[in-house]
Amino acid sequence: MSILVSGSLTYDHIMNFPDSFRNHILPEQIHILNVGFTVDRLETSRGGTASNIAFTMKLLGADPIIVSAIGKDGTEYLKYLDELGLSIKYILKDDKKLTASAHITTDVDDNQITAFYNGALDLAEELSPRSISEEVELALISPMPRAVMIKHLKECFELGLETVFDPGQQITVFNEQNLKTMISQAHFVIGNDYEIKLLERRAGWDARGMVELFEILQREGRRNPSSVEVFFSSHPPPQDRISRLRAEAGGGGGTRDTPRFQAIKARLQRMSPPRAMPRQ
Repeated sequence: MSILVSGSLTYDHIMNFPDSFRNHILPEQIHILNVGFTVDRLETSRGGTASNIAFTMKLLGADPIIVSAIGKDGTEYLKYLDELGLSIKYILKDDKKLTASAHITTDVDDNQITAFYNGALDLAEELSPRSISEEVELALISPMPRAVMIKHLKECFELGLETVFDPGQQITVFNEQNLKTMISQAHFVIGNDYEIKLLERRAGWDARGMVELFEILQREGRRNPSSVEVFFSSHPPPQDRISRLRAEAGGGGGTRDTPRFQAIKARLQRMSPPRAMPRQ
């Protein structure tokens, strides 16, 4: 069976600034910021959450299906994905806009400034998980334009698909109610330490608060089963979630390292790097 991967396809422009940003920014003048950075290295590569996730899944023997959109300059990108054996069946092409792009500048202290252009990604809202003809066993919703993520996660939930919600750098585009709804619709929510803390703050929940939520739903389910029947019909039993969340809250986070993770990491490190992108 296949894994649905909803996410971005981008061209990444990676730049290196051979100094510290702090040497060029006056803190007392931040309200009228006007600075420029001369970089000493520029590299362009194919990127995006969907392609990176799908590429890794393919290496691990999975069958990912990318659900995304690409711009009028993305013909070469589609050909590259196809040559890798990745499905491009559900990638729409915008004949007017350019492919989404990220412009990332890193200084000597590893601080980063990123500018992101959505480009053709808004077109992905026209795609629907309901239209996937292949049998899907798992869906992963990764950073995309706000409306696209809300739609794709909602439809995966309604289809009863086990879903991973990976909001990443898009956390701040959602309001509190958006996040609470999307967290409730997902089977798994993932992120790094900073993202999880930001997610908790934006949603107004912490791990212990989520335990309380599922305890409330569990009690309501006993009193009036039909009131939460739809929610729990496609989700893990509440007791399973309560036990897992209690363990994670007590330990300060989710699973960070396991023998299986180390084995996969070692396997990836032994693999040859992907072919370099041809210069435009």
